[in-house]
Amino acid sequence: MPYDLYLLKQGASPPPLFNSHWVLFVRSSGSLEQRTAIGTYIYVTGSRYEGFIFEVKRNWSPTCTTEIFRNTLIGEVQNASVVLSSPISEYLIENEARTALERTLLTLPAPGKSLRAPSATGPQVVKDCQWWIINALPYVRLNKAVQEVLDVIKQ
Repeated sequence: MPYDLYLLKQGASPPPLFNSHWVLFVRSSGSLEQRTAIGTYIYVTGSRYEGFIFEVKRNWSPTCTTEIFRNTLIGEVQNASVVLSSPISEYLIENEARTALERTLLTLPAPGKSLRAPSATGPQVVKDCQWWIINALPYVRLNKAVQEVLDVIKQ
């Protein structure tokens, strides 16, 4: 049975000054709109100054936070790519990639430090959670519309 894969963007609307925090969410049950969804919340956390680390929140639900998320269904993942060898029934935060999907996403490691001194010259790619998701998702099979959106965002 395939599971829905969502892109969650933090905040009710895009913030005017800073990028929204982006995460991937594999919904195993419930509804995001009704805040009853339960699933796996996959992202990188940190800062452009200090770098990022990979993190997974297992059995995460929107009720775990007061944050509001905008969600976009971006595809499906097969059961075999998200099943753990030993099921977990409680909410758990960890840094280990334990499923095939998580290992596939980590083909692109979490970004390191990407801010530099103002005196530095030449172009610099600023890497953050959005950069990681945009660049890691192509390793996952996506529907054509999502891939086209990612291609536009990368330009």
